[in-house]
Amino acid sequence: MFNDKYKDKLYALIPKTNALCLVRDPIGMLKSYTSYHGRPSFTQVFELALSPSEIFEELIRYIDWHFDGKHLIWEYTKYPTLRTSAFRLNQYDATFHDTDLRKALINIADEDIICIDMSEIVGKRAFETMNTLAKAFSFPAPKPSDKEKFGIKAGLYEGVLPIKFAYKNIHIYLLDNVYCSDCRFYIELGQFVEHKNAFEHYQDITQFLFNQDSFYERIIVCIEKKDFEILKQDTKTCEQIKEYLLAFIPRLEEQRKIEEAKRFSEKDILEYLKSHKDLCLEAKAVFEKHLTFLASVRPDIIESWKYYQEFLAMCEEIS
Repeated sequence: MFNDKYKDKLYALIPKTNALCLVRDPIGMLKSYTSYHGRPSFTQVFELALSPSEIFEELIRYIDWHFDGKHLIWEYTKYPTLRTSAFRLNQYDATFHDTDLRKALINIADEDIICIDMSEIVGKRAFETMNTLAKAFSFPAPKPSDKEKFGIKAGLYEGVLPIKFAYKNIHIYLLDNVYCSDCRFYIELGQFVEHKNAFEHYQDITQFLFNQDSFYERIIVCIEKKDFEILKQDTKTCEQIKEYLLAFIPRLEEQRKIEEAKRFSEKDILEYLKSHKDLCLEAKAVFEKHLTFLASVRPDIIESWKYYQEFLAMCEEIS
């Protein structure tokens, strides 16, 4: 968006209003950017006859963005790479841009901006934070019965779910029931389309096939409602689908854990920057520019960031 020649006109159209600035330790941000597990497509359809290994060969993709001399190149890999951090630092429109965005929002006053740290919307603190924000921004507050949902790790199956299978003109969907149990989305992303469609178009057949509500408390099996009536009359097809999924779903859970173990930690990021002095100093300049606005209104948040403070100390040592 910042590279769009009409951006200033767009931001000028945003009227005076209350605004939320969600911030995070930049070392944690870089950790997530470098560990991100993307997917080539969310419209892929897999034949039910394929082995789990064949399916995960297609699903598991990390994008290795890196500079080759003067040129930016990318390729799919099976593991995340730390060298992509150089690209992420310069991915201006998507990463470290808070101060520039603040300057662009010319109709919004500093006193109308509420800054909160990412830690306040994660885990046990999320429910109370959303109640506070509901009052500040006049949106419906979550119900007391929703409290448990806000403590759930929403992205647990990101990159591996949803999965769509095809078998005998029937489409079978493996979905994460966290996204299927509530139609209210505070933030909508493209990969949630199948989950959102589950409300109107799909029938949850997990109980029908397996006499249980879900697998691993999250994974459910769905088909289109029109196909459910057909499937109920076809015992042989039911058994074939059941047999395949009973083998596939445990393998999917295993793959999720494999991908989780590949993720970098904040310590990995710090060690990488420490061993690449020029990149480390570049990161320092990028972070300082990014955080100028936050430093002027909520320096206490910046001071609370453990890994960023370690990063600043490291920069002092190597400069």
